[in-house]
Amino acid sequence: MAAFRKFWSGLGRLFRKRWLEITLPLVLGFMPIYESLEGIGLMNRLTRLNFDFYLETFPREPDTTWPVKIVDIDETALAEIGQWPWPRSTVASLVDRLTAMGAKAIVFDMVFAEPDRLSPKLMMAELVKADRGSTIDQTMVDSIMAGLGDNDQRLAEAIKASGRVVTGVALDNAASKTPAYLPKRSRIYLVNKNLPAGGDRSGDPGLWKNYNPVEGIISNLSPIERAASANAHFNMNSGVDGLVRRIPMINIFHPNPDISASDNEGATYYPSLAIAALKVGADDRRTQIIAETNSKPDKPLKLISNGKVFTISRVYFTSLKVGAHEVPVRENSELPLYFSGHIGPDPENPYYEHRYISAAHILDGTTPDEAVRDKYIFIGTSASGLKDLRSSPLDHLIAGVEFHVEALEQILQEKFITRPDDARGFEMLAAFLLAVLAVLVLQLCGPIVSAGLAIMAGAGIYGLSIYEFKASLLQIDPITPLASLSLAYLSALALNLWRTQSEKAELRGAFGLYLSPELVDELSDNPERLTLGGEIREMTILFSDIRGFTSISEQYDPQSLTKLINAFLTPMTASVLSKRGTIDKYMGDALMAFWNAPLDDANHAANACRAAIEMTALLGPLNDRLEEEAKAAGRKFLPLNAGIGMNTGPCCVGNMGSEQRFAYSVLGDAVNLAARLEGQTKSYGMAMIVGETTRAEIPTFSTIELDLIRVKGKLQPVTIYGLLGDETVANDPGFKKLEQTIDEMLIAYRAQNWEQARALLNEARAASEAIADRLPRGTKCEVLFDLYDGRIAEYRSNPPGEDWDGVFTATSK
Repeated sequence: MAAFRKFWSGLGRLFRKRWLEITLPLVLGFMPIYESLEGIGLMNRLTRLNFDFYLETFPREPDTTWPVKIVDIDETALAEIGQWPWPRSTVASLVDRLTAMGAKAIVFDMVFAEPDRLSPKLMMAELVKADRGSTIDQTMVDSIMAGLGDNDQRLAEAIKASGRVVTGVALDNAASKTPAYLPKRSRIYLVNKNLPAGGDRSGDPGLWKNYNPVEGIISNLSPIERAASANAHFNMNSGVDGLVRRIPMINIFHPNPDISASDNEGATYYPSLAIAALKVGADDRRTQIIAETNSKPDKPLKLISNGKVFTISRVYFTSLKVGAHEVPVRENSELPLYFSGHIGPDPENPYYEHRYISAAHILDGTTPDEAVRDKYIFIGTSASGLKDLRSSPLDHLIAGVEFHVEALEQILQEKFITRPDDARGFEMLAAFLLAVLAVLVLQLCGPIVSAGLAIMAGAGIYGLSIYEFKASLLQIDPITPLASLSLAYLSALALNLWRTQSEKAELRGAFGLYLSPELVDELSDNPERLTLGGEIREMTILFSDIRGFTSISEQYDPQSLTKLINAFLTPMTASVLSKRGTIDKYMGDALMAFWNAPLDDANHAANACRAAIEMTALLGPLNDRLEEEAKAAGRKFLPLNAGIGMNTGPCCVGNMGSEQRFAYSVLGDAVNLAARLEGQTKSYGMAMIVGETTRAEIPTFSTIELDLIRVKGKLQPVTIYGLLGDETVANDPGFKKLEQTIDEMLIAYRAQNWEQARALLNEARAASEAIADRLPRGTKCEVLFDLYDGRIAEYRSNPPGEDWDGVFTATSK
């Protein structure tokens, strides 16, 4: 429980700190969820395109026995038989021929709504009507008319004689309000699975009230539709992009849905061509078309009829049964089409010769009976001039009849694209969780880890969708979760980058004046290495000051003095920054710097000493330039010499100051000692003095021990050293000789062996004079030797006593 509270507490702190980077990406991540729930906009389009990709990549393998074929009124048939429409007698001959060849069912993807204008009887009637002004023997006309054939009647007789013909109807709101004849064999029996067993579960449960039934219908001539074994609709629902992906297995007709919505007047339910073909082609003529429905009592539907509002139970389709075939459908009875790999009436299509037969070849007898026997035959047209071409996800234009063929083929193969009832909930939950996790993981783990996890999660979701489609034809939408993940992650990443750049700019503004550009870049790239609150660190502190600055300043006016100080501090600052140091502050002609903060520096003592050596060396060229300027101005030249004190020890470093103004600075005894050591450089004639802790960190540098001193303000004495150079200088025999001689002199001095100490002091003078031209600028060893010469003389006259510890107590800073 404690760990749980700690987790939520940490999450709360994260939210308060980065509320914008969390809130805004989550809002953007929820947008795809909203669009998907509404079924609008870009998400709907992307989802369609993704499943189009699945259909193209994993197409249905057709049944190689090719149980469904198309008798095509193609360009060849039009060229041989004549332009469309053909005489109904020719169509009747086509029906006769297909029946004789043993077709299981003959399905017309067309409607014969108008009388055949090429029928002889109709043509004779038109001639008589046009010649009303002349004297015509009506008896003779009647005799001639009785002997003429009626093409429509001829087609009706052929259809009736076949006993296996399905005629098509088109539902259109602008068409006739009279329903088409629905033979008993093609009627649909509605069964509500949600009603209790033993009750009346059949009949129209008011299903049509849940949809928008079509108010008009284009039907066949009465003799033709009554002769057919079944009448079925050939409507197809195109998407907003004009592509046909689904076919309604049932279409509902009601001439007055608004007026009748409040009563129990039923509607007419027409099966699709594919369902009617199954029924007509069934071996058992008692086979029924059963539409199973379900209801949602907990989700009632409100309707308005005759100005009144009333509530009905929501009823929807679940499946259709035709004999042994069960067809799962969407709630609106639509069947998602699972297209085979090659569709369209292109002779180069490898399926073309198996699926398409020209109507001309049926009529001229060149097609063998085996090509038709026991096949479902759909009669349609692929001729471009007859304008029955539709767009599919796989091909731009294919014959409309082929969509119905595809539907029947997949029903026969029992290959259905299904969508689980809880798929939408799973997709929305996945989208929500991915958006939340993407944002939180990015904030907690950074861009690299979170990017890897986001890619893995996205690939997993998409891979699962592909696997389920390929293995089980389950339609699971990966686009919404991926869109939520992408929008949430990318927006959070962009905001994080914005915040990072802002923080970098802030860091550059805060540290750019007292850190080197390289360190600022390093700090900007790794801000986590910065601790701006107070912390204790082992650090090396440097103080630098111009010796005799008061006398020098008297030679300059304020503007020139400012220029002089800037000329001095600029190269000194550059040396500090180039050695990974941090400028703490400028105090007139003095400079304070430190190492090992804000960034770690394992070699902070060595880097500080290298900076000091370089600072001392840079005074030579600077003085040369200042001397030339002094001569040009007729001013007395006083050279600049700096004293530098350095010490290493634990310090408190961080932002210090008031709420109104603060600075990144350092405090501690080590800082105070470094300042005192800088003050002692003049007393010992050294350009650079380091404390004993710093000396311990630079064993390879050239140093000489100066004294055991108790500086002002401290009780404990410290050993101080003069810094003469780096490793190269330390290996010089002359410097080694000087260091060794001074060490021996100090041993004799602290042992109160004054004569030996004086003798060694003289040797040290000689060793110093031998390397005088190589000593750091401003280093005057004779000052050190004179200091000890005076002490030895004093102690010889006034011995310090046996309890003397050799410590010198400084009385000045």
